[in-house]
Amino acid sequence: MDCSITAATNHLTAAGESLKKIAGNAFEAQATALAGVYASLTPPEDKIAADVALTAGRIRRSHWRRVIIKVLEVLVLVLLAWTIWRLSRMIVI
Repeated sequence: MDCSITAATNHLTAAGESLKKIAGNAFEAQATALAGVYASLTPPEDKIAADVALTAGRIRRSHWRRVIIKVLEVLVLVLLAWTIWRLSRMIVI
Protein backbone atom coordinates (compact mmCIF):
# COMPACT_ATOMS: atom_id res chain seq x y z
CA MET A 1 0.00 0.00 0.00
CA ASP A 2 1.34 3.40 -0.96
CA CYS A 3 0.94 5.80 1.98
CA SER A 4 2.96 8.67 0.54
CA ILE A 5 1.84 12.27 0.28
CA THR A 6 1.69 11.92 -3.48
CA ALA A 7 -0.76 9.02 -3.18
CA ALA A 8 -2.89 10.94 -0.70
CA THR A 9 -2.96 13.94 -3.04
CA ASN A 10 -3.96 11.73 -5.97
CA HIS A 11 -6.78 10.17 -3.96
CA LEU A 12 -8.01 13.58 -2.80
CA THR A 13 -8.01 14.88 -6.37
CA ALA A 14 -9.90 11.81 -7.62
CA ALA A 15 -12.44 12.10 -4.83
CA GLY A 16 -12.95 15.80 -5.55
CA GLU A 17 -13.52 15.14 -9.24
CA SER A 18 -16.01 12.36 -8.45
CA LEU A 19 -17.92 14.58 -6.06
CA LYS A 20 -17.98 17.43 -8.61
CA LYS A 21 -19.65 15.05 -11.07
CA ILE A 22 -22.30 14.16 -8.48
CA ALA A 23 -22.90 17.65 -7.04
CA GLY A 24 -22.58 19.59 -10.27
CA ASN A 25 -22.63 23.38 -9.90
CA ALA A 26 -23.36 23.25 -6.17
CA PHE A 27 -20.07 21.54 -5.28
CA GLU A 28 -18.22 24.64 -4.08
CA ALA A 29 -21.16 25.86 -1.98
CA GLN A 30 -21.65 22.43 -0.43
CA ALA A 31 -17.91 22.02 0.24
CA THR A 32 -17.85 25.41 1.97
CA ALA A 33 -20.93 24.52 4.04
CA LEU A 34 -19.38 21.18 4.98
CA ALA A 35 -16.14 22.88 6.06
CA GLY A 36 -18.14 25.32 8.21
CA VAL A 37 -20.10 22.54 9.88
CA TYR A 38 -16.92 20.53 10.46
CA ALA A 39 -15.26 23.56 12.09
CA SER A 40 -18.28 24.07 14.37
CA LEU A 41 -17.90 20.53 15.75
CA THR A 42 -14.82 21.58 17.71
CA PRO A 43 -15.76 22.38 21.33
CA PRO A 44 -15.08 25.84 22.77
CA GLU A 45 -11.67 26.43 24.35
CA ASP A 46 -13.07 26.48 27.90
CA LYS A 47 -14.52 22.98 27.42
CA ILE A 48 -11.25 21.37 26.31
CA ALA A 49 -9.37 19.65 29.12
CA ALA A 50 -5.93 21.19 29.42
CA ASP A 51 -4.37 18.24 31.17
CA VAL A 52 -5.71 14.79 30.36
CA ALA A 53 -3.77 13.20 33.23
CA LEU A 54 -5.47 15.53 35.72
CA THR A 55 -8.91 14.70 34.35
CA ALA A 56 -8.14 10.97 34.35
CA GLY A 57 -6.96 11.25 37.96
CA ARG A 58 -10.26 12.82 38.95
CA ILE A 59 -12.16 10.00 37.28
CA ARG A 60 -10.03 7.37 39.02
CA ARG A 61 -10.46 9.06 42.41
CA SER A 62 -14.22 9.27 41.99
CA HIS A 63 -14.27 5.61 40.94
CA TRP A 64 -12.39 4.53 44.08
CA ARG A 65 -14.61 6.75 46.18
CA ARG A 66 -17.69 4.97 44.80
CA VAL A 67 -16.10 1.57 45.41
CA ILE A 68 -15.28 2.44 49.03
CA ILE A 69 -18.81 3.73 49.63
CA LYS A 70 -20.30 0.51 48.20
CA VAL A 71 -18.03 -1.62 50.39
CA LEU A 72 -19.05 0.37 53.46
CA GLU A 73 -22.73 0.00 52.56
CA VAL A 74 -22.35 -3.77 52.24
CA LEU A 75 -20.45 -3.88 55.54
CA VAL A 76 -23.26 -2.02 57.31
CA LEU A 77 -25.84 -4.41 55.86
CA VAL A 78 -23.80 -7.44 56.93
CA LEU A 79 -23.42 -6.05 60.46
CA LEU A 80 -27.15 -5.34 60.61
CA ALA A 81 -28.00 -8.86 59.44
CA TRP A 82 -25.55 -10.37 61.94
CA THR A 83 -27.05 -8.29 64.79
CA ILE A 84 -30.57 -9.37 63.89
CA TRP A 85 -29.46 -12.99 63.71
CA ARG A 86 -27.77 -12.78 67.13
CA LEU A 87 -30.81 -11.12 68.69
CA SER A 88 -33.19 -13.66 67.15
CA ARG A 89 -31.18 -16.50 68.75
CA MET A 90 -31.62 -14.86 72.15
CA ILE A 91 -35.42 -14.88 71.91
CA VAL A 92 -36.93 -17.87 73.64
CA ILE A 93 -40.48 -18.79 72.76
